[in-house]
Amino acid sequence: MFRFCLLVALMFVYSGTSWAFLDVVKNLELVLVGDKFVEIEFDAVEQATGYTLVLGTQSVQGPEQSYNLPPIEMGVETRFRVENLQPDGEYFMRVFANSETETSTFLSSELYVNMKDLASAVTLPQVSNIDILNIRSIQVSFSEAMDFNLLTGKIGIRQLIDNSEIEIEDIEILNNTSVKLKFSKNQDRNAEYQLFIQPSLRSVNGESITDREYVQNFTIEETAPDFFEAPDIVFEPLKATPFDGQSFEIELSKSVKYADGIESNFDIFSASDPDTTITVNEVLINQLEDTKLLVVTDGFDVKDTFIIEISNLEALDGSVFPRENMQIEV
Repeated sequence: MFRFCLLVALMFVYSGTSWAFLDVVKNLELVLVGDKFVEIEFDAVEQATGYTLVLGTQSVQGPEQSYNLPPIEMGVETRFRVENLQPDGEYFMRVFANSETETSTFLSSELYVNMKDLASAVTLPQVSNIDILNIRSIQVSFSEAMDFNLLTGKIGIRQLIDNSEIEIEDIEILNNTSVKLKFSKNQDRNAEYQLFIQPSLRSVNGESITDREYVQNFTIEETAPDFFEAPDIVFEPLKATPFDGQSFEIELSKSVKYADGIESNFDIFSASDPDTTITVNEVLINQLEDTKLLVVTDGFDVKDTFIIEISNLEALDGSVFPRENMQIEV
């Protein structure tokens, strides 16, 4: 039990030692919400060497009342994570400062925390997974479809060892539940990081997830792959030539090393009637000129005009076609 009224404001001498009192802790507030935890922050008190949190499941408003949970020594930092809270619990918190010989005259103002209400604000949607792609990029997946164009706030990464923020160079939307984050430089292996989302990330229906910060921790393991910087647009289609009503020759700006299994990356349709499509059966490399591909089809009308569309195509050597679809008129 912890009494509301810690002490009274006076000074006294006991065994030759003078006792005084520190200022009251001010501006206690809730700054971060997560799964079964919250983080609190408050103003520093001059000459304090530590802070103590007192809390309970009922409000305490007078000297005859006590908090019903054990006090927590928080150390010297003025931001602290209170863990192991019940998801549907209600909590009341106050803080006081202390030193070797002194303590605050009174407890801080009381902070009310309703975990059930806060949880409803941060769990729509949840981050379902964080995949470490390499030491410079991660993929973040959400449990529900998202309209990432509504990401008007901020998504970021911190390194937990010093709480420093990692600069994000690029955010690539992969689909309606996943994004890829690329950092501006390689990160340390065997290090812990924290993904944070600040207001306002929204669900597809426009509902705000939270007006606070959502966080999830992850680790870049020793086995994380190195980062490979693929060159920009190394393959660029230059022109296409039809052959014998059954195939097209496509000339590229760079030699091709691999072409196995890339048929699905090519779409061919009539320029006059986009619903008329040509089936691609095989894509072959010209053995005499490796800057040319032969696209073999089921056949087409040589009198027609066609559009060949090449979608995002990553070769086995890491080089890529443009991310946007590239079209050639034949």
